[in-house]
Amino acid sequence: MSESTQQYDNDCLVLQDLSGRDRPAKRKALQALDLALKSTLEHEIIFDKLLSTLLHCTASAIDGIREQAVNLIIRSVQKTIDLDSNMGMSIITKASERLKPGVEPTEETRAEWLVIVQKVVTKTSKLGVKDVEVLLDVAQIGIEDAFPEAQKQAGKLLVSLAREAPVLVGYAGEKPLHMATTLLVHRHSALRVLGLEAVEAILLRNARYVDVLFVQDQSTGRAPIVPTLMYDHAPQVRLALVQAVGRLFAAWPPSDRYNHAHQLLPVILTSSVDGFPQVVQAAQDMIALLGKQCAQDLVDSGLLDTLGEDAQVMGLMHVVHMAWEKTLKSLLHDIQHFIATRQITALSVLNLLVGFAAPKDVTRSLNRILHQLIVTYCTAPDSLVRIKTVEVASVLATKVPLPDIYLDILLPHLQKGHWTAETGAYPTATVLTAVLALLDALLNTPEQNISIPAKDRIKSALSKDHITSILPTGLNKFVN
Repeated sequence: MSESTQQYDNDCLVLQDLSGRDRPAKRKALQALDLALKSTLEHEIIFDKLLSTLLHCTASAIDGIREQAVNLIIRSVQKTIDLDSNMGMSIITKASERLKPGVEPTEETRAEWLVIVQKVVTKTSKLGVKDVEVLLDVAQIGIEDAFPEAQKQAGKLLVSLAREAPVLVGYAGEKPLHMATTLLVHRHSALRVLGLEAVEAILLRNARYVDVLFVQDQSTGRAPIVPTLMYDHAPQVRLALVQAVGRLFAAWPPSDRYNHAHQLLPVILTSSVDGFPQVVQAAQDMIALLGKQCAQDLVDSGLLDTLGEDAQVMGLMHVVHMAWEKTLKSLLHDIQHFIATRQITALSVLNLLVGFAAPKDVTRSLNRILHQLIVTYCTAPDSLVRIKTVEVASVLATKVPLPDIYLDILLPHLQKGHWTAETGAYPTATVLTAVLALLDALLNTPEQNISIPAKDRIKSALSKDHITSILPTGLNKFVN
């Protein structure tokens, strides 16, 4: 075997000189190594022997020699079935050196170095903690590169690492996720999509770090990442977001699923009212998947005997129950957003949340919800916001077990002292119109059978002088 490789020793000696001299001789020597590496029978043996020379050539002063050496390493790693760990670390170490800022001047070559490292990760049978630390540093350098292709390949490297060594990546703490967030705010939508792929791969086994995506970056003042991506201008980014979130939500163990339900559930619900049909369809698919998975959780915990026809409904009701308080608080804040389109979206999501919720959850929060709906109606910048507000009230009316519960909360708002104290900043006619609109939603709910005593309560409340003096007309449908 030594005879078959001895002929390349002279070529390796020629390539030891990294200067710009003797270009023809060096090109010829590298071409000879190229021919040697094309051997199908002895490829791995020859690659092992020539690797140090190829790595040495990547620092040549001649651009063509550097580029060809990197290309040969890519091809050779690709052909290798099981890469020796020592060879792999030699390649990674050299890549780390060459990718440092100002070392490798050719942008395309830097991107190819990251491709090499990706292949090393997938070809090496075992990675250690130290190996992953070095690889994360390499990915970090690539993500911070100014060349988009290098950033792209670094993102793919991060994905490969998270998939091949999820536990070891988890040992790095929040660092990998912070690296992914750099891609999530990139100006190119394709890299934001890649960032979401990296986030999914990282969080699949490390759900405890998900908070990074939902809090403001204190050092930069950057807004929370995921809530911003929910309104990304690129449909493919919103599509990738709901798919990644949905898969994570369903794949996590129950403890992680319900601990973070208040963060992930609004993403899926918001996507289901997106203006792009593919995003809506993906969100609906994820809602169905989540419902089935949560129903299975109920079976596994003994709360359900079997998965019946209503399993998906029961599963969604369960996950909404677990996420109810925090999700509701966030949505009641969002329906007051100063941008009308955001208000409309938040109201649509609140509508869905209430629709999936258990009646007991809705009933105990009814006072808060109705009060915020009145305020939203009073401050609505256009008619569509008011329409959406009434739609939420209509769904609320279907959830309360008795219409009197709804009336117990709504009718006091018609008392002069009550609505003057709570909504005094708004014109009284506007407040009254808002309350009547929500009351009308109850009366037009087929699921509710309004009793005679309940109707009498409504008539009595609306017959007060301070109401008839403000709205002398338009009350007939309530009092007749």
